[in-house]
Amino acid sequence: MVMSCCRTKPGTGHVVPYVQRLLSDTLSAEFQSLSKVDLENVTGSIAVIGAPEDAVLISEALLDCDLRDNISGRHAPDQLPDFSGETIAPLLDRANAPYSGFLSGGNPDLLREVTVRNVLLSLDTLCWQRPFDVMPPIRKSGAKLVILASTVSSVYGLDQLDTLRKVALSHLPVFSSLEAMLDDAASRKPGTRHMLVWTSASNYESGVWQDAPAVRNLPSPSSCVAYPAADSLSLRDNFLSMLDNYIEEFGTRKISFILLDDPSVDPAEIDAVISSLLASDDDNLVIYRNMLAPDAVCLSPSRSLRVLVFDYMRKANLFSHMIAYPHLSGMFTAPARGLDDEAYAPSGDFADDFRYLRAQDRPGQDYVPVMLRDRYIPDSLKVFMKQRAPKMYSRYVR
Repeated sequence: MVMSCCRTKPGTGHVVPYVQRLLSDTLSAEFQSLSKVDLENVTGSIAVIGAPEDAVLISEALLDCDLRDNISGRHAPDQLPDFSGETIAPLLDRANAPYSGFLSGGNPDLLREVTVRNVLLSLDTLCWQRPFDVMPPIRKSGAKLVILASTVSSVYGLDQLDTLRKVALSHLPVFSSLEAMLDDAASRKPGTRHMLVWTSASNYESGVWQDAPAVRNLPSPSSCVAYPAADSLSLRDNFLSMLDNYIEEFGTRKISFILLDDPSVDPAEIDAVISSLLASDDDNLVIYRNMLAPDAVCLSPSRSLRVLVFDYMRKANLFSHMIAYPHLSGMFTAPARGLDDEAYAPSGDFADDFRYLRAQDRPGQDYVPVMLRDRYIPDSLKVFMKQRAPKMYSRYVR
């Protein structure tokens, strides 16, 4: 029965123990939270779940997006954010990130479980005020739509969620960064399309893109190549280096899309490099110019998701229609109280061995959602937010 409920797109054909338990206990609170999602209740939040940097970028894009006329839906900015009246609820998964450690540690099924647990946390209407809190939890808005911000979560967890949703007959819309970019590319150029993926070193080394079913099963002769950024090179030189690697493997077939899977890189900078190459008359750059389609474009999770989510919400009538600027209700995950001493690092975060190698389907909660406040944001993330997510930075950093 479980296999018959899997999604039509390729999946792993494997159900992790945590999901198996939920499927065998359809009266559990977790299963019921999925089965009782009501799309007529438009007051819920848009949950953005993933590694902190990934979730921050997509949340910022939703806060700042003004590509459409809010009344007619036509492609024309109207000086009003497209997601006005909505609550954007990023869940920064500090407890479990970076996700590549699950793969390098040989425990991808635990990452699948974490992805499902995080979605169920977003549906819950309770959260904690501070880490290791002894006070009762407080109320929060449950999600009406979920975005998996990290590519790794799209690859390791989306099929588990779809199995659960189909058995639970759940109406919860779930978007993933990986499929959003691929769907965006398909809508722009149906049929044959050649893509170059710019990914982070950690994702490349962990084999995420090689393991991604949606990538492996792109219609032939489409191709997708992943190369990490090299810190020693400028962004332009790094781009040319990636094209050199692409030539060695695939020749000079024209590239229509650059898929950006590295939060440290600004897609606007990739746009500038593409434009400069297409406009260049330098003989040394002819081979690179000829490799790029005249309308080559850089797609990123934040760019693709803001369009696809808007279109879906408009079609499904999921907008709250409240007259207000988008509201931000951020949370982060923190280790739960009462675990064994070996579970905690001196900082209070999970010790790496526990984070990546703990047993699957452990009883109780290993981590909990906590309200996001200035003092709980690491300095490195504050710097990132200041540079790449100024609206979110202004609301949380004092």
